[in-house]
Amino acid sequence: MRKMLSSLLLSMVLVATMATFAAANMLPEPDRGGRLELVAANDLTTLDNSQVLDLDYNMVAGALYEGLYHFNPQGELEAGLADGLPEVSDDGLVYTFAIKPGALFAGPDFEPREVLAADIAYGMERALDPSPTGAPRASWGGGYLFPIKGAAAFNSGEVDTIEGLKVIDDHTLEVTLEQPTSTFLLGLTIATSWPVPREAVEERGEDFGNSPVGAGPFYVQEWNKGSDITIVRNPGYVDPDLPYLDEIYVDLGVDENTQKLRLETGETDGVFDQFALSPQSLRELSETPGVTLVDSVGPRIFYLALNNDGLFADKDLRQAVAHAMTTDFTVRFGGLAKPWNQLMSSTSVQSDPEGTITYAHDPEAAAELLASAGYDSTPVKIVYDVTDPYAAQNATALAQDLEAVGFTLSLTGLQKTEFYNAIYDPSAFDISSTYWSADYPDAQDFISTNFICGSIDVLNISRFCDESIDEAFFATESMEFGDERDAALLEVQQRLIDELAGVPVMEVTPQAVFGERVGDIPTIATYAPFDWKLAWVKADA
Repeated sequence: MRKMLSSLLLSMVLVATMATFAAANMLPEPDRGGRLELVAANDLTTLDNSQVLDLDYNMVAGALYEGLYHFNPQGELEAGLADGLPEVSDDGLVYTFAIKPGALFAGPDFEPREVLAADIAYGMERALDPSPTGAPRASWGGGYLFPIKGAAAFNSGEVDTIEGLKVIDDHTLEVTLEQPTSTFLLGLTIATSWPVPREAVEERGEDFGNSPVGAGPFYVQEWNKGSDITIVRNPGYVDPDLPYLDEIYVDLGVDENTQKLRLETGETDGVFDQFALSPQSLRELSETPGVTLVDSVGPRIFYLALNNDGLFADKDLRQAVAHAMTTDFTVRFGGLAKPWNQLMSSTSVQSDPEGTITYAHDPEAAAELLASAGYDSTPVKIVYDVTDPYAAQNATALAQDLEAVGFTLSLTGLQKTEFYNAIYDPSAFDISSTYWSADYPDAQDFISTNFICGSIDVLNISRFCDESIDEAFFATESMEFGDERDAALLEVQQRLIDELAGVPVMEVTPQAVFGERVGDIPTIATYAPFDWKLAWVKADA
């Protein structure tokens, strides 16, 4: 089992060689202190780590909370609150984590106190709780902890405690798994299960998301909803040398044109949301003196989710969509997007675009499949997020492709919140142009969250379920990292593509955008795209 952990670290380093922030070793020594001022198109919704998505997750995982482990900008698994790698029993079932002493929780109206093993256990319990205190719904991240003994039963409400969690003392946590699971440590990098103080959650209740307490490098000083948020340095962060900044200010609800203007005039230091600016704005900013654009190390894949609870339960109709679809529209994005044939990103070590077979563009075959399936001109409901230029172009192009082969369409663009509500309502859509940004750079993340039976009603937007594919996928969970596991995961992906669980469309490389005062805002190949503790501003700017 120790060999498995060593292989894990080697695997992550290999990913880093594919997607390293190229300039990292060329940057000057960071200056300390100062205030970073950013703009964001939308307001934050909640800062309760068990509930966050998208922009909220960027703030939570990148700044306000800390876990046992996280990924660094070089793609390496790195200890956060854990004191190195855990001790693992010979049978691979029992993980014993030593917790670093002295790390402090911080938050508004909260007396800082040390993070203990019981807090880490509570964070995991809360992520698995079907009715967590202070939260409107169960966490989407609970499934990452299902390898823990009794976790799935607790999550389903069958039992009241998690058998596999045991607090040995203040700085030691023992976790027992149901079976050896190679990706268990990767799942601990998901911020939804990172520790929170029980007393703060119970005292604040539903207000915890507005007034959060975490162990991250920053904590919330002031949040004026719909206007701005200021986060400041946590002096009790687990790494006493970080963060570099004293504070970060984000002006919320700033439209794209104003964001662009402020960057051009130097009135802001950068953009908080990687996808807030359109490709056209990015092209113009790339020619603006004093503005820097850097490729993120974490690409985002886009795919079509075909709702298997409705019209697209019929595989012939799913196949008709795949044959009708074109990807020529990606040229509009220049080098930011490219056609992509994988259900994982290029930074996943298993990615194999040359060896993967997808359905070719063949409108005649699409029309024949429509006829053989007895399609009766029922309108196909396509929904997309109007605030996402990539999804919007994808949906618009797809509508033209499908109409050309005989589908009748209903195309609806929705604001982000409405879009999320729609895709979790199987009666509200038939096709969604959706995406996935890796929680960690491994194929397991893409498959386990989006395409297995157990993820329906959570993140499996397609509502696709094939128990034989699930069985093949779960067999990889106990394999050591290496060629055999990689090949098995690629076989699972090919079967998912064959069955059209998702139709791959494109891969987009997000941009970090910042002004001349900024020394660096490092990106990470995870769902939280920025490592805010390593961001810094120039002292003499």
